[in-house]
Amino acid sequence: AGRDALVAALKEVPWAQRDAAAAKGTEVHALAERLAAGDEVDVPEHLAGYVESCVAFLDDYQVRPIRLEAPIGSRTWRYAGTCDLIADLRLPDGRTERAVLDYKTAASGVWPEVVLQLAAYRNAEFYLDSDGREQPIADLGLSETGYAVWLRSDGYDVYPVHVGEQPFKIFQHLAYVARRINDKTGVLKSWLGDALPAPDRGMANV
Repeated sequence: AGRDALVAALKEVPWAQRDAAAAKGTEVHALAERLAAGDEVDVPEHLAGYVESCVAFLDDYQVRPIRLEAPIGSRTWRYAGTCDLIADLRLPDGRTERAVLDYKTAASGVWPEVVLQLAAYRNAEFYLDSDGREQPIADLGLSETGYAVWLRSDGYDVYPVHVGEQPFKIFQHLAYVARRINDKTGVLKSWLGDALPAPDRGMANV
């Protein structure tokens, strides 16, 4: 079709890969939610490995769900989100913890930003129960360690994530900066003055 059409097609490749990865992640998350709830699922062939990895994780860690896809929020810090899983799980050292968990399916693995995500979940003010009523998240007794679960077609890995006071403070600062940047009331714009008039060239030669 010619060079221009080829270049245009190649430019779209990263976005197509991104969209395909996002769709896969959404499907895996939905299946993982149903598996954690104890439901039987029909597994598409291309996701079979991910589902087997999720089942292995749930079995190995003896996961007991407390909340699935729990909406959480904080009015004080003005944020909300949806936590994949709040559960009791048995760790390799034999301890049992109640923690926030998040599934990751990216081929590149677990990114450090998950610390901020899970810290926000763990330190939110409330979650919505099955009747849509707000409940204090502090009453759940969540650990200061959350867990990022990297699901792959060939297995899984579980990464402990510190979600205590310090990570949450960093999240608060970043959330504040993001709100200022995206502020629709024009606070930043009000600090940007009008363009200055051009200097008088005649005065410059005096």
